[in-house]
Formats: sequence, structure tokens, C-alpha cells
Amino acid sequence: MGNHELYMRRRKPDTIEVQQMKAQAQEEKLARKQEREKLRKETEAREIAEKKQQEYAERLRQMQAEMEQRQQELLTARDTISRLEEQLRQVQAAKEEFEIKQQELMDMMRKLENDKQMEAEEKARLEEAIRIKQVEVTRMQEEVNSKDEETRRLQEEVEEARRRQQEAAEALVQASSTPQHHHVTEAEDEGENDEDLANGELGKRGSCSSEEEPALPLTANGAELTNHETKTFHGPKKSAPQKSRKRRR
Repeated sequence: MGNHELYMRRRKPDTIEVQQMKAQAQEEKLARKQEREKLRKETEAREIAEKKQQEYAERLRQMQAEMEQRQQELLTARDTISRLEEQLRQVQAAKEEFEIKQQELMDMMRKLENDKQMEAEEKARLEEAIRIKQVEVTRMQEEVNSKDEETRRLQEEVEEARRRQQEAAEALVQASSTPQHHHVTEAEDEGENDEDLANGELGKRGSCSSEEEPALPLTANGAELTNHETKTFHGPKKSAPQKSRKRRR
């Protein structure tokens, strides 16, 4: 078989059956490629949704821990306020008792000064009582003076404790008002949206590929032509009649 016959056989167009088989093979190849791309997109969307759901679950755990901490802070603030208020009541009671003792001492001294005709024995007893009362009043005066600073400190601590109590109550209300299932539902919705988006993009790409990228023509030996060859390829050309040549023996 000469080179010319081989050339003509290669340039011979495929039959309809061969062309259909090649077209079907190319369609199956494209379908497999689209299916792999679809699976990749679905896997990626599912991984993103699972990651977001884990993040929201961790956020919920942190919110619950924060809410428990705020509740504990609220209880601590209430206990602190109760303790400080009790101390303030004790300081106030000590001041009132001091004022009473001081008034009693003043009354006794006034009585001693006004009653000039008092007997010596009675006068001595009154002076001794006044002396004892003066010692008691002096001691109470020192205690009250020492507790004045404590009273101011307690008042500041009470105000600070009430401020912390208010902040803890507001934080607790804010943490309690956040729906615990909101974030998980949002994660599931976003996962479904990502998967739908991936499927939509894949379908769009598949349709564009089938519409905008037609199968390239094939040569006789099954190889695809390039774009440049496609422009210049118009099917087999009719060969010009050639004169018969005699074979030399």
C-alpha cells in the first residue's frame, strides 16, 4: 500500500455510526467531568456548613458559660451589699448609742452644777458616776471616730457593689434574651444555601459548556483538531485526477 493510499484513507470521512460513537463518548466524558465537579462543590459546601455549625456551637457554649458567670457575679454582689449594709447599720447603731451616752453625761453634769445643796455623799456618788460616764463616752467617741472612715469606705463599697449588681443583671438579661437555637439554625440555612449555590453554579457551567463549547471535529484517526486546524478544515478535498503510472519492474 503506497503513501497516497494511506493518505487518502486518513482523509476519508468517518461513517455516521463512528461519528455518533465519538459524539456519545465525548458527551459521557463531559458528563463525568460535570459529575465530579458537582461532587466537589457539594463536599466543599458541606464542609463549610459543618465548620460554621461547630463555630456556632462553640459560641453557644461560651455564651452559656458567660451567663453562668454573670449569675454568680450577681449573687456575689447581692451578698456583698447585704453584708455591707449590715455593717453600716451596726456603725449607725454605735453612733446613736454614743449620742445617748453623751446626752446622759451632759444631764448628769447639769444636775451636779444646778443642785448646790446636795449632800456630800450623794455629790460624791454623782461625781463618780460622771467620771465613769466620761470614760465610757470618751471610749465610744474614739470608736465612732475610728468608724467614720470605715463608714465612708463601706458606703463606697456598697455603691460599687450595687453598680456591679446592675451590670451583672443587665448582662444576664442580655445573655438570656439571645435565642440559643438561632445560631445553629442560621448555620444550617447557610449550609443549604451554599450547597444550592454550588449546584446552581455547576448547572450553569454545565449548560454553558454544552452550549458554548461544542465538540471539536475529529480526524480520521480519532484525534481532535485544534482551533486553528478547525478553521482551516472543511472536510476531505477531492483529489485531482492523476495519470496512471506504470510500475517499473
